[in-house]
Amino acid sequence: MRPTIHFFAAVVTASLITTAIYMGLIGASLPFLQKPDPSRVTTTIFLALVLIFPAGVAAWWLFKKLRATYPTRTARRTAIAYILFAPVSLAVANPLSAIIGAYSEGIGRHAYWGLLGAVAGVAIVSAILTCTICAFICWINNRYPAA
Repeated sequence: MRPTIHFFAAVVTASLITTAIYMGLIGASLPFLQKPDPSRVTTTIFLALVLIFPAGVAAWWLFKKLRATYPTRTARRTAIAYILFAPVSLAVANPLSAIIGAYSEGIGRHAYWGLLGAVAGVAIVSAILTCTICAFICWINNRYPAA
């Protein structure tokens, strides 16, 4: 496989891993989030877990996959950029997913398609944004390798 296609496939897969873990954590924590008054400490710990854990797992996976094609320094910098930017891309993708979900519900004529479209919208928008920043970081690292 060509290095460019391998790079984009790895970043998109890492983005899908992040989105899946993120959606799973949110779905599993619905009973906790619906409590009338959770403590501040547990809320802070939960928020840090939801923001850092999915991106950390995917960045570790991305680093392992990119080391096969790229030097260790490039793979590490790309994984660090991914772990820093993945929560931002999810924050941008979540509001946009409502638009995508509304269109898919209108096309599919059932609420189930709206939910599916919203989840797919989060995954697609997050993958596009993370691919963009990771490709930029990889380009910078290949252009200026000593930096």
